[in-house]
Amino acid sequence: MKIIIIGRSNVGKSTLFNKIIKKNKAIVSDIKYLTKDINTNYFKWNNKYHIISDTGGINFKNKLIHKKINKKIFNYIKKYDIIILLLSYKEGLLSIDKEIYNKIKIFKKKIYILINKVDNNYTSKLYDFYNIGTNKLYFISAINNTGISDFLDKILNNKNIKQNKKKKNNINISIIGRQNVGKSTLFNTLINKNKNLVLNTKGTTIDYIKKLYNKYNLNFTLYDTPGIKKKNISNIEYIIYLKTIKIIKKAHICLFMIDINLGFLKEEYNILNILIKYNKLIIIIFNKIDLLKNNKNNKILFFNNFFKKNIYSYKNLKINYISAKNKKNIYNILKNIKKLIKILNFKITKNDLFNIKNQINNLFFKKNFFYIKKIKQLFNNKNLTFIIKYIKNIIKKKYKKYIINYIKNYINIHYPIKIIFKKI
Repeated sequence: MKIIIIGRSNVGKSTLFNKIIKKNKAIVSDIKYLTKDINTNYFKWNNKYHIISDTGGINFKNKLIHKKINKKIFNYIKKYDIIILLLSYKEGLLSIDKEIYNKIKIFKKKIYILINKVDNNYTSKLYDFYNIGTNKLYFISAINNTGISDFLDKILNNKNIKQNKKKKNNINISIIGRQNVGKSTLFNTLINKNKNLVLNTKGTTIDYIKKLYNKYNLNFTLYDTPGIKKKNISNIEYIIYLKTIKIIKKAHICLFMIDINLGFLKEEYNILNILIKYNKLIIIIFNKIDLLKNNKNNKILFFNNFFKKNIYSYKNLKINYISAKNKKNIYNILKNIKKLIKILNFKITKNDLFNIKNQINNLFFKKNFFYIKKIKQLFNNKNLTFIIKYIKNIIKKKYKKYIINYIKNYINIHYPIKIIFKKI
């Protein structure tokens, strides 16, 4: 069963969504119009899987962003079986609530009206909500998690509900970058949908969006993330920053987007350091090449040389120059993703591990430094990982660096690899 939660801003849609999926996926705040995109997830109820979506606040003001949000929501409603119209007990029944209800009636879907924020004793104020035009009202408190289970039992007891099995995916790829570099445009181009709201306004994406990608013999989960900002940030921007870091940690490959017209500035240095810190496989993407008027080839040559000289741990760093808006050079990104997935799936032979161990021991054990007993590859699917068990002296930092570079050269993979050193 597919369920969509709609309503005006700040009635608790994201809180209800989070309670139902039992995760803190949608960012929750008292700031109006916080949710601008449609968040979708699975949840299990009575041993059956269902799909639920959280939406932005409907507003009939004559602003471009409100018109885009409204259009997207009303287009999405057509795909759903159940509509939950969420109202706020604290604010009472407003004229916009009635207007929304009248607009969604034309879709001829199952509509359930939930009155949220009923946190204290019921009063005669509740009876005002029956003026909306239906007697089928449900009273809940999303923040206190009251009334939600009874409501779900009521609407999801149909024996004919089809079970939706959650598809599992192994590879996570996230699009990372500062605000307004074209991350959502690239996301939409890759999935061939206008799922994310795209405007020429900084900070349009305020929560991550994910979508399964399955084309050209590639199968992965793609994440669109908010722009990373570290200085002079508000409380809500800090929450967004932490969620983006969480997605970076979860990702196997990061598509690092840069506006070629702005260049590689301090903000990009900060982001790159975060990606290097977490040992991520990176594809650099310079976007908006369609806006370059002069010295295009010189700029490309400059950035190629810049990364070659300065990013030592990424000898074979993949760099792409694209126009996400015009869909130029997009397939090059997919080709590079294929190459990095091969690295993630790389398996070294036991014979090679034996040779590496002997070569390192021949160099260091003769000098009475340390002795490697065993080298083993670990398959955590996040990055190329080895564990080295050794005896004798503690391996110094400079020797660890040498061992890492030796293994990278031996297997001819010049990307970050993770080595766990364990003294036995």
